[in-house]
Amino acid sequence: MTSLPSHPAIEWPPAYKIKRHRLARSVKLRARRPHGLEITVPPTFNVKQIPGILDDNKEWIINQLVDLAARLPEKLPDRIDLPAMKEQWKIIYMPCRSRLEIIERSLHELVLVGMIPADGVCRKRLTLWLKKKANIFLRDQLIHLSKTIALPFSSLAVRDQKTLWGSCSSAKAIHLNYKLIFLPLDLAHHVMIHELCHTRHLNHSIGFWRLVAKHDTNYLENRQRLRQAEQFVPTWVL
Repeated sequence: MTSLPSHPAIEWPPAYKIKRHRLARSVKLRARRPHGLEITVPPTFNVKQIPGILDDNKEWIINQLVDLAARLPEKLPDRIDLPAMKEQWKIIYMPCRSRLEIIERSLHELVLVGMIPADGVCRKRLTLWLKKKANIFLRDQLIHLSKTIALPFSSLAVRDQKTLWGSCSSAKAIHLNYKLIFLPLDLAHHVMIHELCHTRHLNHSIGFWRLVAKHDTNYLENRQRLRQAEQFVPTWVL
């Protein structure tokens, strides 16, 4: 076994915060302010497994913590990459004393006009813009997949879920995390297929996984990729 060297600026093992969430199905790692490394676990998770998980993900954790430390909290993004939508938006800031507005221009330019120093307000407006785009895009994608694999759903809500990429109720109501638009499209589709399969099996039985495998031939690989999918989401939206 080859060990990875620690970054000189990062203490190992790093300090972390554990969050138990009743809907969490697996362990999720994320680097975010103000806690640094945050570990979300299912309600019955045995915390004695944490050291092994840290070592297994050491390179990714160090890179994320270094990146987090290098970013100033007040820094606003100069572009937004949306891999699932195959779009990249350049952000232009035009400070003035008027109320903050967002203007979409040609060539994927997004202009924020108004009280730019109000950093928190800028982030909220950008997030609102992202949610509107995600609602339209994810709805279209889910409808298309639903028809393609013949698994209907009753309704869709696109939300800002903190620990889940998606969920499905017994009434076949699906919730999707708006941040899916930051993921590669095939990984976003993996989440949608997973939730559509729950419209038939509201569990993780053998029958459920067989249905997932039928419609997502790379589901095992995608499940692993999804564990680290937070890396695709910019820290300013976390």
